[in-house]
Formats: sequence, structure tokens, C-alpha cells
Amino acid sequence: MLLQRGVTAARSGRTTEALQLLHRVVQVDPGNEMAWLWLSGLMTTNGHKRACLERVLRANPENVYARASLVRLQNTPQTDTGALEKCLGLIPSDYALTP
Repeated sequence: MLLQRGVTAARSGRTTEALQLLHRVVQVDPGNEMAWLWLSGLMTTNGHKRACLERVLRANPENVYARASLVRLQNTPQTDTGALEKCLGLIPSDYALTP
């Protein structure tokens, strides 16, 4: 399962691998709350984190962690136009997952 592999990679500090796997999950299932949540934790800019957290809340408006994380980011600039696309653009387009 891609999500579990992505989470395992993230927990093990294999950020690039985690980003690639989780990106694949949201490509297949754009409403995957957990994948977006894990992606938000891997982002290096507040705008990218915010974009991912906003996707979590679209999937589940009651997600307490996403809401709390957005509150922590409230004193930062608004989400950049295209932040989600930038977030997804961090993954090389030629990356191929092996089963």
C-alpha cells in the first residue's frame, strides 16, 4: 500500500521517498486525508504546509490536527497562488514507483 510505504519512509527520515510515495497517493486519490496530512509535515515552507492542510480540511472539515496546525501558521503570509501546484511539483515527473 503506497500510503503505508510513504508513512514508513517519512518516519524513517527518507523524505524524498516519502514525498514521491505520498504524491502518488494523492494523484490516485486526491481526497486522501492522511496522505495530505503527512505531506503537510514534509513541506519546508509555510505556504506549502498550508496548502496541504487545506486539502486535509476539504476531505475532513473536522480534522483537529489540521485545524490546529493552520492556527499555528496564522501569523504567516497567506497561501501563495499555486502553492498546491508547487507542493506537487516537488516530485520529479519521471519518477517511477516499483511494486
